[in-house]
Amino acid sequence: MSTTAIPLHPPTALPASAAAHSLAPSALSSLSFLASSARSAAYAPYSRFRVGAAVLLSDGTEVSGANIENASYPVGTCAERVALGSAIMSLLDHGQNKRAKVEVGEVEREERAGVAEFKGGWKKGTFRALAVTSDAVGVISPCGMCRQFIKEFCDASMPVYMFDKVGNFHVLTVEQLLPLSFTMDSMPDLVATAKAREKAA
Repeated sequence: MSTTAIPLHPPTALPASAAAHSLAPSALSSLSFLASSARSAAYAPYSRFRVGAAVLLSDGTEVSGANIENASYPVGTCAERVALGSAIMSLLDHGQNKRAKVEVGEVEREERAGVAEFKGGWKKGTFRALAVTSDAVGVISPCGMCRQFIKEFCDASMPVYMFDKVGNFHVLTVEQLLPLSFTMDSMPDLVATAKAREKAA
């Protein structure tokens, strides 16, 4: 997490910011509260630095996450990735994939055929906003790894709200957080590549 001084907006500026990103002020206030509440669930016995995050889905659902540390430091997971990962998995229960059934052996057959299509409930536009807060005096921004993770699942125009303990905030879009990013569009077609390998074998 970066703790460089970041210009802040007071809580009273939240409604205008919400409107600028086509969000309901109440939803944004709720997201801020949820991220702050999630911070208390952080498992941070090594750094003693608790972080909470919350993501808003297009159907109004809010999912939170907190940082989870490990004695082997690189194994720990940031709050933003916990929140987004939990949200992606929750879509299997209440999202677009609710009625879908996967037959035994289907995944294996697709793997042999070189199919790499994601079967979960997530789709482009699922996430509307992300909020993050911590024990720091000021606001913190997502680390580099989290920025790449956010970019994978969130639209470039999605706002990421960074709150301090008293509700002051700074907001940037995903594109502003990670310009010139490496994405799926940077890679060749995986299915075509698999078929080409199969023909060459």
